[in-house]
Amino acid sequence: MDKKFFFMCGLPRSGNTLLSCILNQNPQIQVSANSLLPEIFYRIDDLFNTDIYNVFPDSNSLESVLENIFENYYKNWTGQYIIDRSSWGTPTNFEYLKKYLKNDLKIIVPVRNILEIAQSFINLDWEIDYSYKNKLVYLTPEEYKYEYVLEYSDIMWKAMWCVRNFCLDENKKYVHFVDYNDLVNDVEGEIKKIYNFLEIDLYEHNYQTIESFSVNNVVYQDYVQKLHLVKSKIEKSKITIDSIPEKIKQKYSNLEIWKN
Repeated sequence: MDKKFFFMCGLPRSGNTLLSCILNQNPQIQVSANSLLPEIFYRIDDLFNTDIYNVFPDSNSLESVLENIFENYYKNWTGQYIIDRSSWGTPTNFEYLKKYLKNDLKIIVPVRNILEIAQSFINLDWEIDYSYKNKLVYLTPEEYKYEYVLEYSDIMWKAMWCVRNFCLDENKKYVHFVDYNDLVNDVEGEIKKIYNFLEIDLYEHNYQTIESFSVNNVVYQDYVQKLHLVKSKIEKSKITIDSIPEKIKQKYSNLEIWKN
């Protein structure tokens, strides 16, 4: 039976890994780690701009490679349903999906209050790049840390770019938002909604003990950042935004555009 390919692309610190661990309990589902596929699409697509191609523009052969990337990349994965997790919401990546995906396009989008995400990164002792400080001199050192996380760190601005694209009227039909707080407060209910969105048979998951993320006998190697650690018991992270500087709160409050 042919595999079906779905996607996950959400905000960081919003339950992406937790959700993946739960769904991977189902032997028919395999959720990837952060995937290389968008980069593969981009690099192959860029060959259309090379001198070698322009001398002999065999577009059919190159298009054939692009059309079969999903099937070839996941050829040895055993799941019936593959959920590829990456930055699929950028306009270019989104167009790759609409052009080359052979089944219905469905994207799971984990989200969370923006200020809670910022505080979660700060609690992780996230490495702050101070190279932007010379043009943000009006910020205190504490304000700068939050500004860097929310505005200048690659992981956050790209994720917000994706979510903004998903919220466009023409794209909403392809996505299903999963709020972090809803997930941890009613995990069974949120998982049922995901199965309904994907239109696949419900599986009886174990919500009492959550194992660390792994797929195809491979585990994350981020020993330093520890972005992908999950607790064995589902519970909300103890995040308070009380200590966030007022200037940051004013700038980044009410940015949860998916609620509109």
